[in-house]
Amino acid sequence: MSYSKNYMLLCVAACLFACKQQPTALMNASAQLTDSIGQSKRSTQKKNAAVLIPIDRNDKGFPDGLPVDMVTPAGWSIRYLVKDDETKYDELYIECAKGSSKVVFQDLFLNVRLIPRFSAESDTHLFLTHKCGSDCIGLTTVSKQQIPEYQTYEWVLDYDVATGQVVYKIADDSTEDSVKLMVVNVPLGKEKRIAFDNLPAHSQKGGVDSIVFKNRKVQLFAGLIDRNDPDEEDIVKETRTVSFDR
Repeated sequence: MSYSKNYMLLCVAACLFACKQQPTALMNASAQLTDSIGQSKRSTQKKNAAVLIPIDRNDKGFPDGLPVDMVTPAGWSIRYLVKDDETKYDELYIECAKGSSKVVFQDLFLNVRLIPRFSAESDTHLFLTHKCGSDCIGLTTVSKQQIPEYQTYEWVLDYDVATGQVVYKIADDSTEDSVKLMVVNVPLGKEKRIAFDNLPAHSQKGGVDSIVFKNRKVQLFAGLIDRNDPDEEDIVKETRTVSFDR
């Protein structure tokens, strides 16, 4: 009889112990779940903390003379954005978008003159210009595709919106000291390199006097220093024609 009574008491005690432990286990599981979700949210918030936001024009930390957001006549928006973090005073992001088409490219707050600004647009591209040095003009083109692409050119001599063609100076490691240029047809995605025979004149464009843009063709006229003149006084006229028909 005593054995049965003791056995029953042990069973009751075990049952009470299990009931007492179950809420604790549930609380621990709940706490672990809460911690896990909390970490996920914090991680998401940390990740989303660097989303791009408009520039606060009243923030004195940004330089004066920044270009303003705008919409082109064809409906493309150009916005100047920063990350919502400690990089916002150093890194600039330029967004070009229309509908579901959007591209974002990065720039720096080194000098407001170096920041691309809208210049013109064609049916296929946006054209943004900027300085790239004291005597250097830069050009950024953005295609009006579903997934837009952008390209930046420096030392641009001239460009034509209607034909989508660009001419810019290039430099290489060769000992050749003639004027070397690259001619680009942006809509076709083609480029051709040309070089003149004589020496560059002492001018901003190196002696290239004029550039004529035609449909899929570019004509260049230059007045260069005669390579055979030891005094470097005689000017020689040269002409180059670049065709994208072939």
